Amino acid sequence: SDTFLCKDYGVEEPIDKMELMMYASIFAADSAGMERTSRIVAINHEIRVRNLVRAASQTSSPVTKWNEAGSTIVADIDAGKNLIRSRIGVTPNLLTLPYNVFQAMRNSAEMKNYFVNVQGGLITKANLEAILEVEIQISGDLINTAAEGQDAEIGDIWENEAFLSYSVASADIKSLNFARTYNWTALEGSGSGGISVLTYD
Repeated sequence: SDTFLCKDYGVEEPIDKMELMMYASIFAADSAGMERTSRIVAINHEIRVRNLVRAASQTSSPVTKWNEAGSTIVADIDAGKNLIRSRIGVTPNLLTLPYNVFQAMRNSAEMKNYFVNVQGGLITKANLEAILEVEIQISGDLINTAAEGQDAEIGDIWENEAFLSYSVASADIKSLNFARTYNWTALEGSGSGGISVLTYD
């Protein structure tokens, strides 16, 4: 019979009775624990996806950085989309940016030229998506980047990088999709979010 290998990336968020007493109800405590747990799982997953991205061989650097005069952001993104399309047969639809790169893009003279009449002068994510013809996801989270046991060192999950991919929500496990995520929901009462709540006396 067929076999497969899975890694367990689950986490536990215990709530002891002293902490439980700080909440209005057990349900409120469970909800808080689920919220923290979901957040931890999501960040850990994003770090694994970032590592997978950085291991990719198809990388390039713009001639002019996006926070410098004379940057060619639209041409850089188009070149990246065309390269990926030539390799996988579809056009990338998602651009993942760290917060500092998004800020550099939004404040660049090139992008401001597209929106000289924008009220208030603030270019939004939706404005940039319309110009670049991709969905933009911004990663603004900071994490402790120090090795275990060392003093904390706060840094971005993503750094000075931009990542183009083809990513869609689809129930078809064979459809093209970068970094597809599977959520097991049938184990030990896990719900749609892959979360179980267990109570011990």
